[in-house]
This record gives sequence, structure tokens and C-alpha cells, in this order.
Amino acid sequence: MSDKGNEIEELINSEVYLQEAMFNCYLIITQQLTLGDLEETNGFWLPDIESDSIIKDIFSYYEKHEDYEKCHDIKEQLDLFGKDRVLKRLNGKDYHI
Repeated sequence: MSDKGNEIEELINSEVYLQEAMFNCYLIITQQLTLGDLEETNGFWLPDIESDSIIKDIFSYYEKHEDYEKCHDIKEQLDLFGKDRVLKRLNGKDYHI
């Protein structure tokens, strides 16, 4: 395959990984799964969850993709539990559902 073909394939793969990572975060934020649940699978993708801006980044991702239902769900969790508790979920430190 040409270098251009490899670049295109890498871009497609990176978008697929990003999409999966964001969806995994969404499931954790909305308490549909825990980080522990994901760890029991054969592997999963997450973005850099150590960043303080991760929740904003996830929200922006879904806003950019016009998935306003997910934006609403994320905002609802933030309003109910606060940013610190939601971040703890993403870091696997809050498994109380």
C-alpha cells in the first residue's frame, strides 16, 4: 500500500478509536458501565482521563457531532453529582452507581 493509503487508513483507525474512547467515557459518566466493567472485557479505549478538561472535551466532541442527547445526559450527571465525582468515575475511583 502506498504511503498515502497508509495515512488514510491510520486516520480512519484513529477516528474509530476516538469514537470508541468517547463512547466508553459517556457510558462511565452516565453510570451505564464502570471502569471495572470495561476492564473485564478484552480491551477498551479511553482518552487521557488524567486531564482536568476531559469532561469538557467529551462534551465538545458530542456537541461537534450534534449528538445533543449525549450532551444533555453528561450535563445532567454534572448537575447531579458535580465535576469531581464524575471525574472520579472516569478514573475508576467511584464505583457507586
